[in-house]
Amino acid sequence: MEDVHLVNLLCKLMEENITGVLRLQHGKTYVAQVCEFLGFNNPSRESEIRGEIKVVFSCDPNDSHLLVNLTLDKILRLQNEGPSTEEVLTILKTEQKEHDDALQDNEYWLAMILGSYRSRSYSGDVGASFEDDNEGRARARDNFTPAKAQSTLQRIIPFPCTKQYILAIQMPES
Repeated sequence: MEDVHLVNLLCKLMEENITGVLRLQHGKTYVAQVCEFLGFNNPSRESEIRGEIKVVFSCDPNDSHLLVNLTLDKILRLQNEGPSTEEVLTILKTEQKEHDDALQDNEYWLAMILGSYRSRSYSGDVGASFEDDNEGRARARDNFTPAKAQSTLQRIIPFPCTKQYILAIQMPES
């Protein structure tokens, strides 16, 4: 479960970095989203976690290849150099705030109950599965350092990231 939460933290880190480049430095998009999908997993606790990470943004079609290259450059920098300590602390602070806010939301609790039933750690006890998830989150947060983020990015995304990716550009009709 720690890896699932670690991937979530890495997606937040990449989203923050990519949005910073595409929006703040280049002014080419308002927001970039980085999402993980781990639905390819076997229900076994021993099998490796499988999934995909998706980066999504909207832009002028004429800028699409520039923004894709800027995105890949940013991910490659994170793979090569890792994030700064400040970036890691910012992500941890943001994640904690989002988590605290979610605890007040009924939809969060519904998702947690359903997720506990579908969890790789479910063995007939939803409470135990929920606790396993919380422990995984705590371990991921405790171990989320610049070095851990860098090595995990190299492990979960083909290294270098320019080696293997799928690019889909939706073009508006003329």
